[in-house]
Amino acid sequence: MRAYCQAILCIALLLSGRPLAADLPDAEPSRHFLRRPPLSAYTNYGEDLYRPYRREIRLAPRYDFLGRFLAEGFLVYELDEQRPGGSRILKDRLYRSLNNLIVAHDSYGPWHWSLTVGDEVRTEFTPLTLRQAGFNGLRWDVVFPANKITLLTTRGFDSSLFPTLNSFSDPVAQGRGTLIDFLERTEENPVYNLAGHWQTRIGDVLRFGATLVNQHQANTARGSGGGFLSGGIPYPAMQPPAEITVRVRDDSPQSDEAGAIVYDIVLELVGEGPEGEATISSDPADDRFAPGLQAQVLGGRRGDGFREVRGDEAVEYLFVVPEDFAPRRARVRALVANDYRIETAQQHPFFDALRNQFTPRNTSFETRVRAPGEVRDFSNRRAVEFDHGFTTGQTIFGFDAEATFVGLKVRGEYQRNLLYRSFPVLRGQRDKQRAAAWYVHALKDVGRWE
Repeated sequence: MRAYCQAILCIALLLSGRPLAADLPDAEPSRHFLRRPPLSAYTNYGEDLYRPYRREIRLAPRYDFLGRFLAEGFLVYELDEQRPGGSRILKDRLYRSLNNLIVAHDSYGPWHWSLTVGDEVRTEFTPLTLRQAGFNGLRWDVVFPANKITLLTTRGFDSSLFPTLNSFSDPVAQGRGTLIDFLERTEENPVYNLAGHWQTRIGDVLRFGATLVNQHQANTARGSGGGFLSGGIPYPAMQPPAEITVRVRDDSPQSDEAGAIVYDIVLELVGEGPEGEATISSDPADDRFAPGLQAQVLGGRRGDGFREVRGDEAVEYLFVVPEDFAPRRARVRALVANDYRIETAQQHPFFDALRNQFTPRNTSFETRVRAPGEVRDFSNRRAVEFDHGFTTGQTIFGFDAEATFVGLKVRGEYQRNLLYRSFPVLRGQRDKQRAAAWYVHALKDVGRWE
């Protein structure tokens, strides 16, 4: 079963004042429609003016799914996705002629709406959710009595393949150019950014709003399965990691005092071994100990049963995954103290189509755990546990409010953050991390002090 999603924006240039679509030659069955052959017919230009053939830019008729004529115009922007299949964005050469910005507006009574498609559009919801000076994508704004609604969507690309590029900055160069300038990008693993904000007023006293912002990695090759907001791994044929590295750094490198302390780091893998389902550990004191998984410790200052790092120093624990073991979950257990920051990265085989072979690919380090505060006296020695995985999606949702009463203006906001991760194989263990943020701001005009 194929799930099909398509969003198209056309600029309709009507060439006739007649309201009936059947009067347009492009809507007649004798034209190229539903594979019908053209029919010879008498043509008179006494009433209908002669329409010469276009050479450079041609009008394209658009029909609904029942074959009824809708409009004719120039295709400017197209977003098309098929599952399984891929995601495709097309910005035609006319998109550049329109200065990379198209705005459609309509109203009915007290209702007003605007549809914006463009590059570098100023967009802001609330201080804790979304503030972007160069938003590229689609924006729909609706206003009706006492309410305002804004919906956003944009599509980037698989930033893991191009780590130096901004996955949500894909504009067309501005200025004059040739007529063949256009942008077309097809992705099997696109990154989507979806957002919505609703705001209402209750009298002249209270303003209330709600916001949802989501960013997730999609996998079009998997069909319609998987989490819509939580996302998935970059590509379904992703190989399990050959190496997993856990790095500990000083979370306050500018300080010259005692840095991060590491007593021990253990890695546990759950997956398929030579004898079936199994769990292996890098801890020699564990009955599930696998000698090949024991960590190689690199860097750090040696102490009495621990290693210390200060400033820009780092200590790395390198774990080599046994070749006969296929993991689907990796659990890290660390015994640390003081002002620590724990990061993880991995190396996995990646198929290079140009060379027709697998080549090793290293991922960048991602922060997983940080010490609360800046402790330097070993008083926060603790054991921390977390799952290693790729970030596949993130959702921020919450509300904001502003009230004015007797000269006192109070404004506040509360937001929840859900961060989704997955062990980087097709059926890897999923993990969700929760966090919250809020603020309250009060302002009172007390007049001039004498």
